Amino acid sequence: MREVRPQIQLVFQDPARSLNPRFSALEIVSEPLIVQGRLNKQEREARGRALLAQVGIPQEKESQKADEFSGGQRQRLAIARALVA
Repeated sequence: MREVRPQIQLVFQDPARSLNPRFSALEIVSEPLIVQGRLNKQEREARGRALLAQVGIPQEKESQKADEFSGGQRQRLAIARALVA
């Protein structure tokens, strides 16, 4: 299981409750990489920005908090967070 756990990520049905409202979009997406200790800060941020762009969140919104996004955008944040690992 130790080998498999880093490859498994959850996408919750209600992103409004599953995302930390104090974190910015970039912090939300980068958090799994911090927990796993895989990349340095610059690499985490670059990967986070790439995934935000991939799910349709523009770079100028990366510093917005989770509660500033619409429901669909929050769902995309949750998906990007799952894909980052």
